[in-house]
Amino acid sequence: MISLLSLLKRAFKEPRDVLSILLLMVGFLFLLVEIARIWPIRVPSRLINVSLAGALFYLGLRIKSSVDLRYYIPTVLGSLLFPPLLLLSFVSAMSRGGDGRGASQQDQPDLLSLSFRSVLVVCESIGLASSLAVSMASLLSANRRVVLVDWLGDAVERLKDAEVKIARPEELWFGHAGSLGPSYYMTASLLLSYMSGVNPSLIAEVLKTGDTSLLEDVRIPEPGRSLLLQLFGEGGSPLHEALPEVAGVLIIDASRLSAAGKDAISLMVLLQSAAYERRDFVVIAPLLSPLTEERVPHQIRDEIRWLVSSLGKGGAVITSIEDSLVYSNEFDFVLACDECENPTYRLDSYRLCPSPNRRARRGV
Repeated sequence: MISLLSLLKRAFKEPRDVLSILLLMVGFLFLLVEIARIWPIRVPSRLINVSLAGALFYLGLRIKSSVDLRYYIPTVLGSLLFPPLLLLSFVSAMSRGGDGRGASQQDQPDLLSLSFRSVLVVCESIGLASSLAVSMASLLSANRRVVLVDWLGDAVERLKDAEVKIARPEELWFGHAGSLGPSYYMTASLLLSYMSGVNPSLIAEVLKTGDTSLLEDVRIPEPGRSLLLQLFGEGGSPLHEALPEVAGVLIIDASRLSAAGKDAISLMVLLQSAAYERRDFVVIAPLLSPLTEERVPHQIRDEIRWLVSSLGKGGAVITSIEDSLVYSNEFDFVLACDECENPTYRLDSYRLCPSPNRRARRGV
């Protein structure tokens, strides 16, 4: 009977046999993970990863067999070019299909590519902005992980065909500082203090320690105390742990919160997403105050500018009303909802166009 040891000796006669198997295994795992995350392949930024997997496969096979060195190096170099060229042609063909795009604006990026940047969508009302946010989440959820702040409470019904997870605000924990470190707690406490009127030092302590009993002090002014208790729950999950595994939507149901609570949860979700240095999900959130209030303190405006500028790393879409255009130059793209005859994008019943007032409202 042939022993396991003898089989291994036959399989690995030389060191290059071991190297060949390792390259094949790494290439297979690399390719398996990437295909599971992005198939069908519609994200050009990940093509290099698939190409690398193909190159590892090729090297593993070539090393296994005897090779004429006169042809080995140019063949390997040539193989590195083949996978990206093949996949780029595939992506180009798909993008010409016009998924979510208007026929007259083919020079614009499709909505999937746009979701990797920071985007402001301006609508006539916050109700329209909230509804549009659900439509955008529905489109993007087929290819990306999406965090949707649902103000209206109808997202679950409208996203029946998507992979969906649902969480109330108190079921999440917003104390993950990530790459922002101590500045995260400072920014979060300032924004929440502005929204609730509660001392920022107390808010920062709750975020750092997770001790929500600090908010049960009856001396904390209302309605700020109740607002914060609705946002912070005991033992909540970090945002990245609550997301769908591959693609789909995490719906944060904010429909039962007050107007101030809705704004507060949108701000915290946006800020929490900025704390992830390598973020592979897009945030879609309606936002009204303090984005649209005229008498916002200068310090809060600076924090909002910084927050918006930090969102482009993994993508974020903020839907709001026209007053938010004062921050338009902080976004990578600004779109207007239902304000043109020849839209750049069509999404459900909505028409999206580049905002004509992007630079006209830069008055902050």
